[in-house]
Amino acid sequence: TWQDAESKCRRLPKDDPKYQELNGYIQAGLRRVEAEQIKRDKDFNALLAIARKAINQRDLAAADNALAEAAKLSPKGAGLDAVRQLLEVARLEPKPGERMEIMLAQGVPMAFRWCPPGSFVMGSPENEVARMPKNETQHQVTLSRGFWMAETEVTQEQWRAVMQTGLLEQTQLALRDHPALCKKTENQTIPPEIKKSDTNGLMNYYDSDHPPPQVFKYFQMLTETVPNARDYMGVEDPRTAMYYVNWDEAGAFCRRTGIQGKHEVRTQKGWTMTLPSEAQWEYACRAGTEGMSYIGDFKILGSHNAPDLDRLAWYAGNSSHGYTGQGWSTAELQDKQYPGAIAGPRRVGMKEANNWGLRDMLGNVYEWCLDYAGEFTTTPATDPVLAAPGMPDQHSRIQRGGAWLIKAENCRAA
Repeated sequence: TWQDAESKCRRLPKDDPKYQELNGYIQAGLRRVEAEQIKRDKDFNALLAIARKAINQRDLAAADNALAEAAKLSPKGAGLDAVRQLLEVARLEPKPGERMEIMLAQGVPMAFRWCPPGSFVMGSPENEVARMPKNETQHQVTLSRGFWMAETEVTQEQWRAVMQTGLLEQTQLALRDHPALCKKTENQTIPPEIKKSDTNGLMNYYDSDHPPPQVFKYFQMLTETVPNARDYMGVEDPRTAMYYVNWDEAGAFCRRTGIQGKHEVRTQKGWTMTLPSEAQWEYACRAGTEGMSYIGDFKILGSHNAPDLDRLAWYAGNSSHGYTGQGWSTAELQDKQYPGAIAGPRRVGMKEANNWGLRDMLGNVYEWCLDYAGEFTTTPATDPVLAAPGMPDQHSRIQRGGAWLIKAENCRAA
């Protein structure tokens, strides 16, 4: 072997021809060893990369196998222990879609589902029906930490338990701040220039800090008589989604819930409750799927007619179907999936869940996100939150998912 040659070479003078022959053999052997080591290092690092990817994809068995092969190549290799620690953390994490329940004040429960860390393509392809080019540019997003997402929208019961106000009080606040955005349950004419969209119905969102200028103009048109808030709200029901909640109030709900919620913390300390980032929202909505929704693409037969969406969401085409109680007329809407007139927000959790057990991610009521509004780019991002204004409306916040009086095309994951 070249090691034997090295031993013999030490006993020979350097001018001995045999020394030269043995030394050449030794150098060739060292080059072979170096080449083999380089190959082992490449294979070792490649196996670590495979293990990391498998951990991100929650394929822990594949990660185990890759680490075992890496250890054979280099038992004390740099980075091996770090990836092993990642694997152990992943073993302790809940399974995707695992359910956790916290208890709010007055014994009111609130359920959450686990969304694991991972990567996905945010946005929609250029050929997706009704896509918005500026707001749906596809780009790779990585979420480095898992999170718990509420299983459904916040209910009226949960809201009252935390905020000590109900739908009536929130409607009164909305009428005080934005009367033009609250449509009466009877016929009421709202100046078209202040409509937020073509839905011509209840606007279950508003920004009390920065109302549009037209609202102030409309204030002057109101009589001095305080309107009856009950004429501007739907059914009061503990299990129905809460609405007439602005972005600041939604944030306050999160902060108070984080303080009041009592539950066993089975993960690391230091967790806080907050609105999801827009990336977290879309990641949770998709739950590992692609397409227009978490069952993939669906056909849109008319503005308010998408039969495949019926199983997932309350939207303008089906929200009047089986609805009882006070609400808003949808009789003027064309191309509805179901006939019917009166509609409104519905009880949560009545539609099909996605792969992680989340319901009503599409339809029923809009859902606030943490971000400001902004345009997507193709640049990959890790844990993105648009924390600075990004559009002409410097105070626009993100809401996702569509709502009960919204067209089918706006109830998409992107």
